Amino acid sequence: MADSTNSHAVCIKQWKAAYYVNKDKKWRYGQLGLIPEGVVFTEASTGTSSNTDTTGFSQTILFSSFTDVKKTTSTMIFPVITISTNSDRHWFGSFTDRQSVFNTVAHFWRMRLIPENKSPRAAGGTRTKLGRELLRLAHDSQATMSSAARTLHHQGQQIDSSLATMDDLHNDLDVADKFVSELESWLGNWRASANVPLTQSVLIKHTDLPDIANFEVLYAKAVGTSLSGFVPGSVWISRKEGVTILGTKQDIIQHFGPGGVCLSRVRVLNPWELILTSYRLGESDLSYHLLSTKAVEALRHLEVGRADKIEYMRPSPVYVWVDSTITTGRASLLPRQELSAPSMPASGVVQPNTTAQTQSQLLQKHAPVSDQEVQELSDILSDLKGMAIAVQQEEDKQLEALDTLLMAVDMADARRAELENRVQKLIKN
Repeated sequence: MADSTNSHAVCIKQWKAAYYVNKDKKWRYGQLGLIPEGVVFTEASTGTSSNTDTTGFSQTILFSSFTDVKKTTSTMIFPVITISTNSDRHWFGSFTDRQSVFNTVAHFWRMRLIPENKSPRAAGGTRTKLGRELLRLAHDSQATMSSAARTLHHQGQQIDSSLATMDDLHNDLDVADKFVSELESWLGNWRASANVPLTQSVLIKHTDLPDIANFEVLYAKAVGTSLSGFVPGSVWISRKEGVTILGTKQDIIQHFGPGGVCLSRVRVLNPWELILTSYRLGESDLSYHLLSTKAVEALRHLEVGRADKIEYMRPSPVYVWVDSTITTGRASLLPRQELSAPSMPASGVVQPNTTAQTQSQLLQKHAPVSDQEVQELSDILSDLKGMAIAVQQEEDKQLEALDTLLMAVDMADARRAELENRVQKLIKN
């Protein structure tokens, strides 16, 4: 619920939606916004007041509290999206394109959008000796957990690649089995020639491998002035081969570069969204929107050899009202004129003149840990908990994949030995 201590948060995407309030047992209609920390539902304003601080019902759900995101139906058989947390389940409906909204929220939840900036706050915050030591230990723990999570993620990609290789190997074994069976049926007792020409081996150097960067994205094709729904996929970026958008089955959706269309312009809307455009004579321009948590990293690869095609747009940012505790320490995301500041007298100097302020400052000065440090420690521990749960889920997934991989390797080895014995019999005959 919205309260009296509200602040702005950058809204990355926004959709018309309805939210079911369990307390009132009714649906409320408004806007569902995606922010760096989670999602925010704000009821549509029906009043005439111009004060934006008096917005109606709002609900903020942080990514750190997410446990699941699903597509389902309500009791009225209407398609909805449910977001489960540790203590509740939230229902959202009345979407124009439910699949696109689901893909976007699920993507940013999995990738955790932007890592929290856990460096010491610089806006005049009070630091204590104990607080600095606790924060140092917490930052070290967070860095270690993040490094372990990245390593585990790369390990999962390697296991997936190994599974795909094993699938290819079993397909090759199927072809080999078919060839051997045909040789057995055709050659019979014929003796094969002992003079078999040897082919020279081909060595593949590291420089022969293509330099390709791969990023998980959501993509949508621009159709006229509107967008098709965002769907999950990936983008491959190579200096020589160009830019390729792939679907979830690694099928090519669109290729910009040699053998495809020319990449004419790259527009950067914000740190999460890019637009790839190809100008075509006599036809409408071909454009694809890419939405990803790794957009900034992808942009670094796009700049290599294409810096003159990149254009940084300056659209009017969209903001939503959220609890001020959510955006603590993230003031860099807000325009300077929106940041709260103490009222200044004509002289430009703030002069506290109340006894309550003086007592509060003295208590804060002599406290073993300041309130700001406690809040920062709480944020770090919350992130650590979320990362620990994600690491556990990834480990379980990888253990299942490893079991499948081991079975596939054993089966392939047995099939290879059987085919080798059959070929040896044919050679001896």
